[in-house]
Amino acid sequence: FWLKPSTQAEKCIFSAHHHLMDDVHRLLPHDARVNVKLGYFEPVCNLRHLSVRHYHFVVCQYMGDFLHVTALLLCLASNFREDGTYGVSLKTHVLFCIVFTMRFLNILFCDQSMGLIIYKTLLWTLTVNIVLLMAARGGAADRKDSLPLAVLIIPSIILASVFGHYSSDDNGLLIEMSWIFSTYLESVAMIPQYIYCYKDPANSSVLVLLYVVCMGLYRTVFGLSWMYHYFVSFDRYVDWSSFVSGVLGVVLFVDYLCFRFAQRSVMYRLCISVDEGIREVENAAWHVAQGGDPSALGVELAQHRTLEGRVIGRRSSDWHEAFSPDEDAQETIKTTP
Repeated sequence: FWLKPSTQAEKCIFSAHHHLMDDVHRLLPHDARVNVKLGYFEPVCNLRHLSVRHYHFVVCQYMGDFLHVTALLLCLASNFREDGTYGVSLKTHVLFCIVFTMRFLNILFCDQSMGLIIYKTLLWTLTVNIVLLMAARGGAADRKDSLPLAVLIIPSIILASVFGHYSSDDNGLLIEMSWIFSTYLESVAMIPQYIYCYKDPANSSVLVLLYVVCMGLYRTVFGLSWMYHYFVSFDRYVDWSSFVSGVLGVVLFVDYLCFRFAQRSVMYRLCISVDEGIREVENAAWHVAQGGDPSALGVELAQHRTLEGRVIGRRSSDWHEAFSPDEDAQETIKTTP
């Protein structure tokens, strides 16, 4: 997580220039302000800290990008197994597809290096191919991948709208809002995959494990990088949407590692409870809409929760016990002709 001196100086120059241009812009008459601007998207492309001009391929950037591409390639490879999409969340990649589509809109408006354009195109293409491949192989029907996308997308839109720093004078406002929305959405995009893993502790696929670990490490690298920017870097600059996204990515990944290797998890109960609660509300609404009896549905849901409480969170060695019928059931099976 190191910054080159030239990178730090460059950031300070951009920041000072940004404030100077704002002061000049306020002092000039309205008619003269047009001459100060170098183009409609000039501020969002050149002056903002979120812009492509502040994307520097330093050590942490190389590490994060390498881990990200590696994770996507591992995910593609895992989808060509005999098990197909088993163990991989399609919804996570749908969210990442939305993230990259919103974030990379600046390719159409901002002058960028060819290397950066190629990298962005590679990420977007790999993600779209994963989504299409998983959809073709039946990933949408996987019952373990159950978290509704709206639960993550709608709060991200609200956060981007409420906590983004916008004004009526912003040039390229749509691009800026898309970027900030993508940052908040990216922070929670791995949650469907983690919930899938919580529901599927017996999965022994090495490819799936490596894919999830690489994705988690990619989020961790950028999260620690933003912490460095805030707590260590002398300029003390931090973009709060990126900072929150990075910290949340680190927390979720550490919790997943604790669940996977130490059978302990703080987020496990919360994620599973929220997911089950949402599914119960959806099932109840659908059942009542079809004219069913709500009381009968309540008994059915209680039985479903009891069974899942016995199974979810167990290691593979405990599954036989969880699914083994009791003695009365075994006797019934023996006496049934």
